[in-house]
Amino acid sequence: MSNAGTNPFVIETTSQTFEADVIERSYHQVVVLDFYATWCAPCRILSPVLEKLAAEAGGEFVLVKADSDRLPDYASAFQIRSLPTVLALRDGQVIDAFQGALPESSVRAWLERIVPRPGQRLSRQALALEAEDPQQAEAIHRQALALEPDDPEVVTRAAGFLLTRGHVEECRNLVKGLRSRGFQGRDLDALEARLDLQAHFGDLSQAEAEARQRPDDPEARRRLALALAASGQHRRALDLLLEAVERDRGEQRDADRRHMVELFQVLGDAHPLTQEYRRKLSSALF
Repeated sequence: MSNAGTNPFVIETTSQTFEADVIERSYHQVVVLDFYATWCAPCRILSPVLEKLAAEAGGEFVLVKADSDRLPDYASAFQIRSLPTVLALRDGQVIDAFQGALPESSVRAWLERIVPRPGQRLSRQALALEAEDPQQAEAIHRQALALEPDDPEVVTRAAGFLLTRGHVEECRNLVKGLRSRGFQGRDLDALEARLDLQAHFGDLSQAEAEARQRPDDPEARRRLALALAASGQHRRALDLLLEAVERDRGEQRDADRRHMVELFQVLGDAHPLTQEYRRKLSSALF
């Protein structure tokens, strides 16, 4: 039914190896999961097509074949209703799927949608390096930009890191370029909010100096927090603002709270820092 033994990019999974073959592997590369059965005639048509394309891709994705008769629990978990069913997984989540023995041209077009292009892969690689090696991360982001100048995710990700690295005008121009082509999105909105912060509070060294000179001045501490946020140091910024909320009273406290809420909007509701500090803010207020 398969040549998984001779094709390094095709795996025949088992109940013992499924989690590693499919879920864990999907955090490192796209997994194409093919649910089939030996008695299924359309499966026998589709299988060699998938294996051929996996070999051609040379590791851009891995094809994992799952015999639904031998893996009924997993077939049930993925709600397999007909065979063959093919799913694409990334980061532990199903991102796309199709059913039936599609012609090779249709399968190839489907793979082009779900398999990252070289620039997209570089962008994800740069993201993983940002904290560990920012200089290398910037270089890789620039490579990704050169390959994918019209991909909004690649451009937004690179622009955000360039802003963190102090390349304000370059970031601003990238954002303007995306907007001029009609791109929208939560990440792009957040990046524009960071640029606004940068315009008003972007001189971090000056803000740090003022906070050292006037440690008891709430406005100096607030400007430092916002300068930190503008530079991408969101946890430090939120810590300072939370301390201010706990210490200040009246209008000053309300201003601290508003700035925290503005940072939550920059980060987005799903960001771990938003969820963590929203709870802390609630505890401090009530």
